[in-house]
Amino acid sequence: MPIGPLDLPDGHRLVNVADEPSAWRPADVMCSTSWPEFMLHDPVADRCWGHLRDVWPRFQLVLLDSGGAIAAAAQAAPLLEMDLAADRGVYYDANVWTVHDLRAERTGG
Repeated sequence: MPIGPLDLPDGHRLVNVADEPSAWRPADVMCSTSWPEFMLHDPVADRCWGHLRDVWPRFQLVLLDSGGAIAAAAQAAPLLEMDLAADRGVYYDANVWTVHDLRAERTGG
């Protein structure tokens, strides 16, 4: 899947985990070491984070350098459009729960 026009460093490639499944584990380790402590104890992240690779592999991005090593990684999930001004305190949780639950309803799991 082509990922938009970006100005990448020479020899680097931006891939997603759907196209490069072997990049998941090292990218996950890289991302996990950079989370702030409170995110390691967040019930929403705890419930949903393990599903990223299987549910939304095209949202898991990995920047590979010219030698194929991981230079950067990003883990994400789709969010629904919501009114941020309405309640910033629950924006993240509501989005992640809603997207996760909608997918569960659609797939039965």
